[in-house]
Amino acid sequence: MNDAVECACYVLQETAAAVVWALAFEQECRAAIVAAGGIHSLIRLCATSGSTAVLEHAAGALWNLTYDEASRSAVASAGGIPPLVALLQHGSVEVQQHAAGALANLAVDGTLLPTIADTAGVSLLVQLLGSSSTQIVEFAIDIVQDRLSAAAAAAPGSADAEFSKALAVAGGILALVRLLSIQDDGHAGTDLTMRLRAAACLASLATDPVYAKATAEPHGAILALVKLAGSSSSLEEQEEAATILGLIAAADDDCRRAICHANGAAALVGLLSSSSHAVVANTAAAVSNLASDADCRQALAEVGGIQSLLSLLSQVQLWQQQQQQQQQQIVEQQPQPADVDGFTIGDACACAAPAASIADRPSLSLMSGAQSVADSLVSQPDSWLCPMTSVAPLVNNASVVVDV
Repeated sequence: MNDAVECACYVLQETAAAVVWALAFEQECRAAIVAAGGIHSLIRLCATSGSTAVLEHAAGALWNLTYDEASRSAVASAGGIPPLVALLQHGSVEVQQHAAGALANLAVDGTLLPTIADTAGVSLLVQLLGSSSTQIVEFAIDIVQDRLSAAAAAAPGSADAEFSKALAVAGGILALVRLLSIQDDGHAGTDLTMRLRAAACLASLATDPVYAKATAEPHGAILALVKLAGSSSSLEEQEEAATILGLIAAADDDCRRAICHANGAAALVGLLSSSSHAVVANTAAAVSNLASDADCRQALAEVGGIQSLLSLLSQVQLWQQQQQQQQQQIVEQQPQPADVDGFTIGDACACAAPAASIADRPSLSLMSGAQSVADSLVSQPDSWLCPMTSVAPLVNNASVVVDV
């Protein structure tokens, strides 16, 4: 085939693929394209064409077609996953984006997601996490997050369980840490979502102490987490940051000190006054882990950690007292008829007293976390931190000032 004929073929393919891409926006047209065997033709173009424009249009058409469930299974059955994955490494960002869009639609079918992940491989996924395209990063992080969830539930030694190790070896932790520093720049919602997904992946990895320590190693990693904990206006980000810092702090003294050197003690103590029970509970656990190191105990004390914990515990006690009073009032307001077989209606009311709503009730993890960290602070040899040997007596002391 001479150059002129080849060029003409590319023009025809490009035009045809562009028309199919445009038609595939409409559901009725998508059904007609599938019925006419269009999926096989588009996959063949994605696998063999040497024209960037043809690849862009063909992958775009598959992207639109895969919005339909039936088309997703048809594309997978026709062998569409390997050529689409190969296009993720094409030199054109537009081609990559269209291929990622089609694969993301295919991944909606949970049975296809492992195949996509296996075909892409960990190294490519890590590479895509560093893409300049938000769409490509979102695709990659969705796959990584799903595989980490599968790894957490998998039996030791299985292929799924090995994903975490492969991700760490391929530089995935560093790639995820870098995503924590994405700045809101005209796409605040999208950027926040990516930071949250990256944080969720790191939290999943950090449940293993080996990866928790590895998460702390990249330059700026702890600083980025501390910044999220101390500066983010998103309660979800604060919760994720506190969770990861807590897991890192559980690894060893070096990790704990690194957190404190990055101003982590102040950021975490600040979160103890959060309006979110989940944030406070996770923060209390993180502070408890920090408090197992003498230097960190000093840092926590210097930024008001003890006072914050005592205030938190006092609020929990006050809440408990209020609930007891409310239940007592309910019982007292009920009429007390004569006993029936030794059981009064008042007894029934006492049994049926309504509990506080979930929104008003401190979580058990919040209470136990606060008590644990407070006890950690005051039970250590550094007695100068607090003159008491236990927090509980101090909380019960009437002289404690409670800010509620």
